[in-house]
Amino acid sequence: MTRVAVTLSGQSNVVAKVDLDLSMATGSTEAYAALLTAPVAVQADALRDLGERVATWLTFRTGEAALSLRLVRWTLPEVPPEKIGDVTVAAMTEFEYRGVLAPMATTLQLTTAAQAPIEYPLAISLLIPAENLTVTRWIELPGTASRDFVLPPSVNTSVAQGSASADEIDPALIPSDKTPAPKAAVNAAVVAGVSPVALQLALIIEAAGQYLWLGFLHILPWGVDHILFVLGLYFLGGGWRPLVSQTTAFTVAHTITLGLSAYGVVSLSPRIVEPLIAFSIACVALENIFRPRLSPVRLGVVFGFGLLHGLGFASSLAEVPLPADQFFTTLLAFNFGVDFGQLGVLALAFLAVGWARGRDWYRRRIVLPVCGVIAAIGLFWTAQRVLP
Repeated sequence: MTRVAVTLSGQSNVVAKVDLDLSMATGSTEAYAALLTAPVAVQADALRDLGERVATWLTFRTGEAALSLRLVRWTLPEVPPEKIGDVTVAAMTEFEYRGVLAPMATTLQLTTAAQAPIEYPLAISLLIPAENLTVTRWIELPGTASRDFVLPPSVNTSVAQGSASADEIDPALIPSDKTPAPKAAVNAAVVAGVSPVALQLALIIEAAGQYLWLGFLHILPWGVDHILFVLGLYFLGGGWRPLVSQTTAFTVAHTITLGLSAYGVVSLSPRIVEPLIAFSIACVALENIFRPRLSPVRLGVVFGFGLLHGLGFASSLAEVPLPADQFFTTLLAFNFGVDFGQLGVLALAFLAVGWARGRDWYRRRIVLPVCGVIAAIGLFWTAQRVLP
């Protein structure tokens, strides 16, 4: 995903860091890899141009006024060029911008361009260290805007008094040392006239809704590998009992590892998890072809693969950690979102071919060809994720 962290330093000084995969912006993973090995002068020209284009794709507003930001530095990923495009490796480039809030600014909003070649979802976090405040919003679709960040009164006062100026910004365009991006969390918000209890409840509801939606999107439409696995469960055959039994085993399993991984109890490298998830897709589809019946072995296999898929969900959450003060709520919401996404996949499958489940030709004309395609895709992804 794309990550944006906006820090209000010195109250009204703005530092915006954008972490994104430049594969789409450069046209291909090969072009991105070539950029990493290009001479420094060539890199500087290309990254200056890309950084300025990114600033047009992601624009900030404070009320009705646009926030002017200046590109000051960038950081290339510490990834071998041959690993660019590897799904188990995050090859993110960071661009840093600086600016100054307008006087009496009360809100901050990020808008994305409809044709911006960036990855979604986009997580944007507002950090105000002096207030011990970190709030995260999500943008799931291009051409849309985040909800407004309400700026605390101390920021408004500071801006009104003119505590910062554009002259304080270092305009030097130089590659920076690798600096970890601030962790996103939802800790608090300052809204005048709202009681602390009501504010906390509103933040919990907002965070739960965001992570519920994010969990759903990790299945539909983004989780193609998880979609194929759930379809593999659907096409086992028989009545509803096999489907309910399998989905229950899968849900319980991925809930266990998602929770344990989020709490830091269990951890497994994506280099191991991603190939195994692809292999699980092929295994379930092949079993549908050669052993089309529910058995304890089948349930055990689904449960085991569910543990792997839970680790896959956890690796997605690791990019933007769960908020510390609402950890359990947002973890539960994300998990429910995943479950709703699975139900959505099953509903779509039923609408597409459910009417034919009782026909004599259903298995021969639908189940076998579809499972054959799913198995082929799973085996291809397994090889792709294992081989260098």
